Amino acid sequence: MKKSFLFINALILILTACHSKSDRQYFESANEKAKAKNFSEAVKEYDYLASEFPHSDYTCKGLLEAGKIYHSILIPASTKADTMKSFITAIGYYKRIMNDFNDKPEAESALFMMGFIQANEINQLDSARMSYMTFLKKYPGSPMASSVNLELNNLGKTPDEILQATERKPY
Repeated sequence: MKKSFLFINALILILTACHSKSDRQYFESANEKAKAKNFSEAVKEYDYLASEFPHSDYTCKGLLEAGKIYHSILIPASTKADTMKSFITAIGYYKRIMNDFNDKPEAESALFMMGFIQANEINQLDSARMSYMTFLKKYPGSPMASSVNLELNNLGKTPDEILQATERKPY
């Protein structure tokens, strides 16, 4: 009896393992859904990838893609509060990359995007300043460092103020 129970459990384990998708397959499936503009389903698949393969490089890439979807508001927001939730959700994905995949190349983009959303979308200037300063400390040689410095120099300024300051500078 005990042997047959163990045999059946082993058989079930083998059969379910043979039918499950790999991390790469979930990532590619989510990307296909995003390309087809089925963003809600793409995000669900990226989330599932992250829950099933929490340490996978594909999870890191998927979290970045999910953050981009929410930042770009590709899942329709019906109210200003929903739009704000989208931005906060995007930051959540980027923070997860910073926490779980700090050594991956995507972490650099995630940190920049966190600062950008904080500064330009949700007007959290102190948080944006901290994100940008952290960026410059962690990635001083990054090609995005000049953009970060520009963002820092213009935090809290209106587009008109930025244009006026640009017009006053000699060429």
